[in-house]
Amino acid sequence: MKTNNSASFCVSCLFLRIQWLCCIAGEQQGRQVMKLKQYSQNLYTMEELLKEKERQTINRTLIKVLWT
Repeated sequence: MKTNNSASFCVSCLFLRIQWLCCIAGEQQGRQVMKLKQYSQNLYTMEELLKEKERQTINRTLIKVLWT
């Protein structure tokens, strides 16, 4: 009986260890997802800034053409 309890205990410990490792992996994956979301947001912001700068350049060019 003692062997059975010992084996059961080892399986329980192993299961808890696997859960703990999965939890750590999940946290790391979560951080990577957040980094990717932030990176994506930064790219979107940069794209919007470039579009706005392009619009301003086009507007300045149009104003110059219209006033000359």
